[in-house]
Amino acid sequence: LRFAHRHLGADVVSLTRIMKRIQSDRHHQQQYEWNLLGHSAGAFSAMHLYHQLHTNLPNSHPGIQVRKLILWGCAALVHMCTDLSQMFQPTDPVSILVVQATQDMLLEMTKDFQQQFQQHFPTSQTQTEWITGGTHQGFASYQSTWAGSPDVATAISY
Repeated sequence: LRFAHRHLGADVVSLTRIMKRIQSDRHHQQQYEWNLLGHSAGAFSAMHLYHQLHTNLPNSHPGIQVRKLILWGCAALVHMCTDLSQMFQPTDPVSILVVQATQDMLLEMTKDFQQQFQQHFPTSQTQTEWITGGTHQGFASYQSTWAGSPDVATAISY
């Protein structure tokens, strides 16, 4: 999700409208499984939408299934998190992937809150992967935010 705020389109109504349109343009009998992705601030929007979709969708939109949540470059800004830890049973077919980079300065600034951050996810369905040498800006298409910092992202293939 590139939308970091509901006024820019990160709301359940807009998202389900887009999903329904895509599904109606395809094979009408086919059920789709959707994934939500978010980078940096977009990861918090994705968490919030994931929660809303799993809370509201099963009854209101039975043809739409959101199975995976993928967050990358997501700092431990606990006050912005949506608690997903109690939403699912261990046998539910959902999974959450958190992809982080070892040289991400935002993660370094929030490292003391990492344990609290991880408590927002169901442990049996969450996997965290680290990209060695990766930077925050290496996940996206913007220039280095920190002047003078080494940009090792160009040496790493994602």
